[in-house]
Amino acid sequence: MNKKQQGEKDLIKRFLKDLGCSKFSLETGDKPDIIAVIDGRKIGIEQTTYHDDGCNSGSNHRACAEKNARSKQTPPTMAINIDPVPAILERIKDKIYKSRKYDTEQYSELWLLISAQVPTLGMIAPTHLECLSLDTDKLNNTSHSILNDSPFTAAYIHLVNAHNLFSWSSDYRWSMVRFKR
Repeated sequence: MNKKQQGEKDLIKRFLKDLGCSKFSLETGDKPDIIAVIDGRKIGIEQTTYHDDGCNSGSNHRACAEKNARSKQTPPTMAINIDPVPAILERIKDKIYKSRKYDTEQYSELWLLISAQVPTLGMIAPTHLECLSLDTDKLNNTSHSILNDSPFTAAYIHLVNAHNLFSWSSDYRWSMVRFKR
């Protein structure tokens, strides 16, 4: 298992615990990232990370934050993204495109996990998302129909440090399912 896969696995463990799953097993994969066995169900989980500049790889904010963290020159800057929905929508579209090519024989459901507030060196600032800045009405207006037509049966936005969780399903749309102060 490489460093990227270990990071994905760690984020998915944190997510499942905040979702209330106490017993599960995780198998590292590639497409999707993880196969989780929860209550006897095999669920494919595709994990991606929210970046305040809308990028997944090649994020300028993330690269600067990681460099500063490694050199201990300056503290990471926190740029509060007033409207995180466009960056979230980019992650959703990217993962929908990629997930259409997956071998669905491996699992009975496919979930999308968007992780924010990732507690890793150089990741806190560029992945920061304020719970109260996330407009679920706007998120529903911009992403419900594309998620509904995608291979994903559920989608989640997990604010890792705050333990806050938003979920989407075709029946219930986007809503906050866990808020912890």
